[in-house]
Amino acid sequence: MRKNIFLVLGLLVAFLVEAQMLVGPKVGFLVNSVFPEEKDSLIRYELRPGFQLGAALNYEVTKTFSLQAELMYSFKGKKEIANFYSEVNDRVFLAAINTATYHFIDVPVLLRLTFGKSPLRYYVNVGPNFGYWLAGHGKLEADELYDVGVPGSMNYWLKFSDDPYSGKENQLVVTEANRLQVGLDVGFGFIFQMLPGQVGMVDFRYSFGHTYYSDSETAGNSLELNTYNESFKFSHGVFAASFAYFFEYDLFGKRPKKRNKRASKPSKPRK
Repeated sequence: MRKNIFLVLGLLVAFLVEAQMLVGPKVGFLVNSVFPEEKDSLIRYELRPGFQLGAALNYEVTKTFSLQAELMYSFKGKKEIANFYSEVNDRVFLAAINTATYHFIDVPVLLRLTFGKSPLRYYVNVGPNFGYWLAGHGKLEADELYDVGVPGSMNYWLKFSDDPYSGKENQLVVTEANRLQVGLDVGFGFIFQMLPGQVGMVDFRYSFGHTYYSDSETAGNSLELNTYNESFKFSHGVFAASFAYFFEYDLFGKRPKKRNKRASKPSKPRK
């Protein structure tokens, strides 16, 4: 039993000694799409651009297998165009246009398989994405806002609270918010050599959101409008195109390559 344990530990140490680590900054462009729990023919969602920046760490166990973790600040969002059906006029009116931005801390943890040879290699990766909903803000355009003393549109910030009436002026209260979000990232990309000890990475990825922003049907009803109530019972799908610049590190220091030198034979003394 002890021999097996020492054998496993020896193999683990051997892997660690050979392991390389890449660390560097990362920036990306996002395209956000919304998936509500129930589709409504009166509500339409448009793609909303976003942005993210942060840092990435790639732990290369072998030339093929590696683990990558990232810490990203992400700007996600949605653009919602809501219509209202009037039974009195038997017509559909535009009720509101809501353009929102949500601030997230995202931590993807990815398993990566890399193929090809330097200077250009390619890879595929997959893994969970853990996000924390920090804050949000937006702009709401609605004719009904005239009735509450607002000239047609208002800029607002989100407030997370279980009391829908705790919001102050220009605050939209989100009740029962799921601030911890979980998703699945799938993607591919390319790694190319830049300078000695430095590599660039172009990454294309899609994140499947698996958590609703809120479990409440009336999470965003604090404005008490008759023709529009914002629903947060939706998940996000996010396409990301990003670039990272990595610096290579050897966890145990650079080990000099062994050179096989032929032993020189002693020269015979001349007679």
